[in-house]
Order: sequence, then structure tokens, then C-alpha cells
Amino acid sequence: MGKTERPRVLFLNRSYWPDSEATGQLLTALCESLVDKFDVHVLAGQPNSSSAPDGWQSVRERNGVTIHRASHTSFSKRYMLLKAVSFVSFVMACRRRIHRVPQPDVIVFETDPFLMPFVADRLHRSTGYSMVGYLQDIYPDVAVALGKVHNGWLIRKLRSALFDVYKRCQRMIVLSSDMQQLLVADGISSETTCVIPNWADSDSFRPVDRDNVFLQRHSLEGKFVVMYSGNLGLTQRLEDFVEAAALLQGESDVHFVFIGQGARRADLERQVKDLGLANVFF
Repeated sequence: MGKTERPRVLFLNRSYWPDSEATGQLLTALCESLVDKFDVHVLAGQPNSSSAPDGWQSVRERNGVTIHRASHTSFSKRYMLLKAVSFVSFVMACRRRIHRVPQPDVIVFETDPFLMPFVADRLHRSTGYSMVGYLQDIYPDVAVALGKVHNGWLIRKLRSALFDVYKRCQRMIVLSSDMQQLLVADGISSETTCVIPNWADSDSFRPVDRDNVFLQRHSLEGKFVVMYSGNLGLTQRLEDFVEAAALLQGESDVHFVFIGQGARRADLERQVKDLGLANVFF
């Protein structure tokens, strides 16, 4: 790299623009904010079919960021086995694709999926490029806590391998002090860990005119709307949202709204139906 060139950073994450997942939206905002100082590249998966505006290309540039796409199998997230097949397919595609991406000065891996650290580490160990971990979740701890996997020998071995990668990182970025304490307790140097909470673009949230098409379309005019918009996943405790609706079903002016998709949507819809709630819709 010449002295006048910007340092090149390569981010690894399945989700990126135009995907609606939170990790994709946050990473898009982050990458686009760095282009003045860095040559930013992203190795991501194929966009979700529901959000891709014009199909997808293996390489394209958007707002100063070069996006590299890895072609992979993509199944519904509703079924754990199919979700695992999709994730493994993406990881294997990244292992092949990463060698055709311009050589970076720094590799930053995220945890969508949680096997991405191994892809980054393979390149790091063969080239010596600096490596940074950016954890939105700590695996397999979250899967164990949710009861999705048993904390047996294989899971403990996987966790040990992941933490070995974290120890080789020049920096580990987490979302909270609790996550930082967990890493430090398991042997990651406190000097290499830092907390950067997730954020929201407050300028994009603003009052709209009373003549609101969304409210009209869904017969919500004059209602007090309680809304959850985002991933209907396993870690959000959204059954509590439904239970709150059950407590308030006698209040005709209060309505609960879910916007999004995810592994828990069918269960939540079933919960609403079983409780006979007329004040909730998806």
C-alpha cells in the first residue's frame, strides 16, 4: 500500500444493504461512515429476495463501499436445520470468495453467522493481516442459554476454538460491559476489548402528518399503537409483548402491531390465536 493510499478494511458479514436485518443496517451505516478515511470493502451474502431492488451482482459499489457477494444456498430461517445449512453454505462460499477480494490491511469479522471468525482467522494466519472481532452476540453461549443446544463436549470444543480466534485479534469490539466482562473472564485481554453500543439514526425518526396511510390501511386511526418492528427471533422475549396485549385486550383504543419476519413469527401468531386476541396483528 502506498503512503498516499487509504488503509483498506474488509468486513465479513452475511447481511448488508439492502437487507433489513439489524446487523445489515448497522454495518451499512458504519461502512458508509468510514469511506472518507478508509478503502472499505464488504464480503456479504446474497441479498434477501424480498429486499433486493434489482437482483444482485458479485461486485458493486454503493456510497463509496465496494460490496463483494458470495453465492450460497439460502433457506428459510424458520427451520433450524435449514438455517444451519444456509449458514454453513455461506461460510464455505466466503472461504472461496475471500481470496478474490483485494487484499486488506485489516479484517473485521461479525457473527452473522457465528462461524465467520474462522474464515477471518484462516486469512489472518496465512497473511498476517490485522484482525478485529465485532461481536453482536457471543456464541455458542446464546444458543445454550436459549436451550437450542446442549452444552456438551462438542459445544465446549467449539466455544474454545472461537475464543482462541478472539485471543489472536488486535481488538475485540462488543456491545455492552456484560459482554466485555464475559470475554475478559475467559482469557481475552481487557486491553484489547472495547465497548461500542449499537446506535440509531435519530434523524430518521420523526413525526409524520396526521394523514397517515399506514394507519388508514390497517384501521389504526385513533388507536394507541404499541409496535414492535424488527427481527421476530429467539432472543427478543416477544411472548411478553403478546402477554401485555392479553392484559389490555379490554382497552379498545390500544392495539399491538408486529412488523417483521423471523424464527418466532409462527409461534407468536399461534400464541395470539390461542389467546383469541383481536388487538394484535402482524
